[in-house]
Amino acid sequence: MNGVPGRATSRRAESSAPGAAEPGSRPSLEELFRTLVRDELRPFFDMIHQVLERIGRGASDEFLSVPEAAKFAHVGKSTVRGWIKTKRLRAGKAGRLIRIRRSDLNALITERRDDQQPDPETEAAKILERNRPTER
Repeated sequence: MNGVPGRATSRRAESSAPGAAEPGSRPSLEELFRTLVRDELRPFFDMIHQVLERIGRGASDEFLSVPEAAKFAHVGKSTVRGWIKTKRLRAGKAGRLIRIRRSDLNALITERRDDQQPDPETEAAKILERNRPTER
C-alpha cells in the first residue's frame, strides 16, 4: 500500500465485487460475454422501448395539420376543410393552426357508408323522375 488512505479500501472494494477483474489482469470470459451481450442488445432494447412508448401514447392520437391530413387521406386540402366545416371531421385549433387527430381522420375514412348511400334502384327512380317530361 502506498500510504494513500482510501485507495487500498477502493481496491479491496473493486476486487470483492463479483465478477470484477483484478487491476492489470485480463477480464474473465464471463465479463467479456456480459459486456458483449449488453453492447449488442442495447439498440434492440432502445427500439423496443420506443415502440412501447409509442403504443402507450397511442400513435393514432398524433395530431396532423390540414395538408398532412389531406396527404394521409389522399384528398385535397379543401376536402379536409369541407369535412371540418360540415362537422364530419373533428378538429381543434392550436393558435391559428388547425389540428386533426389521426384517429378521427382514420375513422372518417374507414367508416361504412352503407346506411348513408341510397340503393341504386332508389337513385335511378329519382333521376328518372327529374328527367321526365312535364305535361302541359
